[in-house]
Amino acid sequence: MKHSLDPKKIKEANIKYHNEFESRIYRDRHLQFLDEEEVEEVKEKLFCIRGKAEKIQGKLLDIGTGIGRILLCLNKGKVIENGFGCDISLGMLSVCQQNARQLGINPSIACTDLDYLPYKKHIFDFIIGGAILHHMPDPLMTLKEVSRIIKPGGEVVFWGEPSRTGHFIVGKIILFLPKAFYRLGKMFVKDQGSKTWSEEDVDVHRFSQRELKEIFLKGGFSNIQITSSGFLRSIWQQFFAPLQGRIIRGDKTLKFIKKVERWLERVDLGIMSRIFPHWIFTEIRIHATK
Repeated sequence: MKHSLDPKKIKEANIKYHNEFESRIYRDRHLQFLDEEEVEEVKEKLFCIRGKAEKIQGKLLDIGTGIGRILLCLNKGKVIENGFGCDISLGMLSVCQQNARQLGINPSIACTDLDYLPYKKHIFDFIIGGAILHHMPDPLMTLKEVSRIIKPGGEVVFWGEPSRTGHFIVGKIILFLPKAFYRLGKMFVKDQGSKTWSEEDVDVHRFSQRELKEIFLKGGFSNIQITSSGFLRSIWQQFFAPLQGRIIRGDKTLKFIKKVERWLERVDLGIMSRIFPHWIFTEIRIHATK
């Protein structure tokens, strides 16, 4: 992907993309229903990355919270008691507030630039981010801000960061799908206005495990543990995701697609990760301490 790394333009693109497009279809396109199965999935993922199934003590911040999937699921699953969320997109946070009301949860949410967070130094015990660093103009700058607001000894978990080689490999595999489905998968999505959106407008970076480790070290973190996942699951996602909420509709159908996706995730973690090298997987996950 070729991008102008002008921070202002990248952030403006992210705001417009998430306000005008993603906030309207995010649930169906990413199969995030915030039901009991979703709660267990988020908890299982967090526990797997941390290496322990424990309740998080103290204040947690979900950076780039979006529609609130991680924040609300951890709250509903009683993993946290004191949860905060922030995002640059007011449209996504509006959906987050709607979701919170439906679940009877009242988290503290802020609309803010993630490189200039409105929190005091050393205030949070745990910071989590789902698929956020690759949207940022300078991930190191973002992590230095995270380092500023987290307490010494605090934990950070980031997941959903795209692997450069993993996405390249899966992209080549997708080329072997029937042409009709491949073309549908590459369709751009038209907004209600004249703007045509693609994820490539806002997905600024892809990483290697080594690159991310170096960024976290420079950001002031230690005890960095990096794992990867997402191969069979990613092929399945790329096949269906562009159609969800537009051509494929209805909760029963979408939940079936999600059920298969969860099963493939378990195959990726339980079998594929033991056989194949980490660089074939599309998602990088990080756990570190301040």
